[in-house]
Amino acid sequence: MRTLNQVAIVQDTNVKYPFGSTVKNETETNEGTPIVAEYMGDIIQNIYKLLSLAAITPTGTEDSNVTQYQIVEALKKLPNLLNDVEQVLTLTGTVWSVPLNLSILPNKYFILAKVGENYISDITYTFKGTGVTEYPFVSSGFVSGDELLIIFNTSGVVAYNLTNLSSSSQEVSTTLGLPLAFNSSNKMWYQDNGKLFSDIPNIYDLQSIIRTNVSDTTVIVNDMFIMDESVVCFCFIPTGNNYFFRRFLLSDLTVSNAVTLVGTSFATASNFNPYVFADRRYLLVTNNMNTNSDNFNVTRLNYSVVASTLTLVSSVNLNNTFEKTTNTVIFGANIYTMVSGVLNRFNLTTGVKTVIATLPSVAGQIFGFDASIYFSSGEVAKKWTF
Repeated sequence: MRTLNQVAIVQDTNVKYPFGSTVKNETETNEGTPIVAEYMGDIIQNIYKLLSLAAITPTGTEDSNVTQYQIVEALKKLPNLLNDVEQVLTLTGTVWSVPLNLSILPNKYFILAKVGENYISDITYTFKGTGVTEYPFVSSGFVSGDELLIIFNTSGVVAYNLTNLSSSSQEVSTTLGLPLAFNSSNKMWYQDNGKLFSDIPNIYDLQSIIRTNVSDTTVIVNDMFIMDESVVCFCFIPTGNNYFFRRFLLSDLTVSNAVTLVGTSFATASNFNPYVFADRRYLLVTNNMNTNSDNFNVTRLNYSVVASTLTLVSSVNLNNTFEKTTNTVIFGANIYTMVSGVLNRFNLTTGVKTVIATLPSVAGQIFGFDASIYFSSGEVAKKWTF
């Protein structure tokens, strides 16, 4: 498109106008801006094209309150290439980007995007468009292929996982047995006797692999959790009361790696049979890392899949009636247990206990799967909402 200052004709020049000029009135002493095709043609053709793209046929009548406003009608009908089409979110290093000029977008603008890489929660990411400015970027989590709602804010960009919202079904099949107590993925996994398996079916003898990796045939895998695209295994060697963690990447379940404890360690003088519980980011260990017989004394550890570490965050004394059981899930700021049909909630900050419900003659398992809590008493699990 041509602007007035690109055409060699009379015009009113001033920096206050977009592109520096506008039309100039003719007076008795000054020549005005002529109507010429060099600039008027562009304007008219753009208007005609606008109607054409909106499939609107000019009526041949003057637009007014009595007839119509066909250009306004066309603007209402036309899609745009920013948020009316699916964008592609790509990752380079730790920078997520979309091919959009963010500087022209209003604050709180949103787009839909398909993502091509996995989000790792303990990596600090930024977000950018076609310009050089980068903004903080956070999400509750996603994997390659997920559909995201991305809200742009100059103080930080947030991505919401739409695939998780649609895929977190009210009911899921648990036909092969006991699901993992916590599984952040949307694929059902089970465990039994140190083996990890799925409905596909896939089966991996993680206990045997760990025994080989640490050169000890007495290792017992007490529990497994899927966190941040990895399988964290809680392990025990009876001789010496030795508790430790190993982890596998879901992309390679043939080799385990050590998980280093930072700021704490397991005691080995006695064996108080500590239990471990998980959510997307943290592990909770009972009995104060095997230092005492108080089951209600819980230690919180922050898991980093990148560094392969578990770092001490805090300790809390839950209500002393807390019973350690595998029938336990963490959800938000609370830990839930179900023992003999009684569903209890313990606040992880204050330790306060609340009895949620007493369900007579109910036997089953609660577990965390795909960002929700489910209850199973057979081959089908039902989503629970607290």
